[in-house]
Amino acid sequence: MNRPAAIIVSAVIALCPSACGRRTVILENRFAKGAESRYSLTSRGSGTSRVSGIPGQASAMESPFTVDLELTYRTLVKEVDPSGAATIEVAFERFISKNESGGMRMRIEADAKGARLIQGETVTGDAPGLDGLKAFFKNPTILKMDRRGQVLSVAQPSGVAAILPTVDLGNMLRQGQFLLPEKPVALRSSWRGK
Repeated sequence: MNRPAAIIVSAVIALCPSACGRRTVILENRFAKGAESRYSLTSRGSGTSRVSGIPGQASAMESPFTVDLELTYRTLVKEVDPSGAATIEVAFERFISKNESGGMRMRIEADAKGARLIQGETVTGDAPGLDGLKAFFKNPTILKMDRRGQVLSVAQPSGVAAILPTVDLGNMLRQGQFLLPEKPVALRSSWRGK
């Protein structure tokens, strides 16, 4: 055996008892102040809508529909407390929703410049619901998250609660977050979240 190979084998043997003897690991997020990430979420759906009970309409009216959504956002770790929980700023950068139903096409776009509803050649900046969408882009959302990924608190942008009173942003973020296991997990094992 040549000298470099002997050194590598000796190092592996020396390190193996501590690394190879480990049977479980703790999975957790390790946040760093100033860390920034960008995300792009896309979703596509289709189905059929059915409307019935309209006076003068003999039978239910069915119409196929498609929905395409795209959301781009940025996260910035503002602070990390001694327990490892992070205060994170979430800033929405771009939102596009394309909807088609019964031959009618509608597109909603939002970014830092505002929100727009586009139907054919008509562009509207003051349609119902657009003000709430504009608020998400005007001010960032601040949330606190622990090492497991659990959302501990959410401060939604000013104006959103008044404009979108039925939207519970904190609950949406909590339910959409992937949680890591509380206890150590065995190597090569799997687990299920609730």
